[in-house]
Amino acid sequence: MLNYNEIYLDTTNSQFFIDEDYLDFPFYGEKEKKFAFPDSKLVVLVSAEEHNDDGLVTFLKKVLTTFSFEADEVVIQGISDKEEASFKHKAVLVLSFGVDLKQVSIFAQVLKYSPLKLKGATYLLADNLSTIQTNQTAKKQLWSFIQQFNSAK
Repeated sequence: MLNYNEIYLDTTNSQFFIDEDYLDFPFYGEKEKKFAFPDSKLVVLVSAEEHNDDGLVTFLKKVLTTFSFEADEVVIQGISDKEEASFKHKAVLVLSFGVDLKQVSIFAQVLKYSPLKLKGATYLLADNLSTIQTNQTAKKQLWSFIQQFNSAK
């Protein structure tokens, strides 16, 4: 079970650099960042601004403890609004809090809180953390997804 204090937060904004033939998804442009999360089963994408907000990171870690992943299976990655990234992963779940999935080369129509199954992973686009923290409707939608995800495992 995931322990709140063991969740890895990438504060350096650096991960493994990889070459293009290692990517699962199309890679466009030379200015994109390339990330690899080879051992992570849960990849969490947040805006760079929220990634640097201690209060929101604390809230996020509490949310993540409701999933049944081990600490070494979780990675949190901040992505700025102007940044595009591609990444390789073996995750079963990719949660995106306020980060448009197009920024990570997922070019599919995705509605908030409606899971998308793609290449063996479930992708969920959610509101940004500050909205979820203060909005009861957003909290309920996220909690509903978490319950469905955990019961399906």
